[in-house]
Amino acid sequence: MKIYRFMTLCIITSTFALVQNVFAETGTLTFPKDSTYNNNARLYSSAIQKRLNDQDGDGVIDGRDLCPSTPPRTVVNNDGCSVASTKLLSLDMKVLFDSGKAVVKPPFYPQVKRLADFLRKYPKSHVKIEGYTDNVGNQAYNLNLSQRRASAIANVLVKTFGISPSRVEAIGHGQNNPIASNNTEAGKERNRRVVAEVFAKQKTDRLRWTIYSVDNNQNTAFNTRN
Repeated sequence: MKIYRFMTLCIITSTFALVQNVFAETGTLTFPKDSTYNNNARLYSSAIQKRLNDQDGDGVIDGRDLCPSTPPRTVVNNDGCSVASTKLLSLDMKVLFDSGKAVVKPPFYPQVKRLADFLRKYPKSHVKIEGYTDNVGNQAYNLNLSQRRASAIANVLVKTFGISPSRVEAIGHGQNNPIASNNTEAGKERNRRVVAEVFAKQKTDRLRWTIYSVDNNQNTAFNTRN
């Protein structure tokens, strides 16, 4: 009888200690009404449970998620913020000029507009415009002519298409760096040119692969055709 009482006392003591620990950690205790498991029984307080949730499903609990609205399937860091990939974009342009002239001809305006559209789409980008000539005339004259040609394109970008002058640089190289022979009229025409190349960085969220990605990604191994 004494042994039975001793064992009962030990069980009661252990149970009471367990209850104290749970209450200290969670701040609440909810017990099922009957002997069966109750799905509504709360192990944690509502405040703690809210911090343990993962509302955007990125694998980082809300309690330490610094970016709580991450798009689905996005690769995230330890703070729950998306990991971006940087892609380098570029656009080039070439405009030809008549001999001794620095006037932009109407057929080349669409190329300049395309360059302006790129600059508007990527507002942090800058463009360098470079002018060239053929070998007709002396070097000093051609250097000035090439500068006027480059400036003519820059003026169209600024005055016609509204690009900020601070984003446009124009420079002339004269008759240097020909791309064709100056011994033919066709070659000279190709050398009387203005070229421009602009670069921009595009950042996109990296996506993590799932078994459902195959349907939407044609570059996966399952969809690649040899």
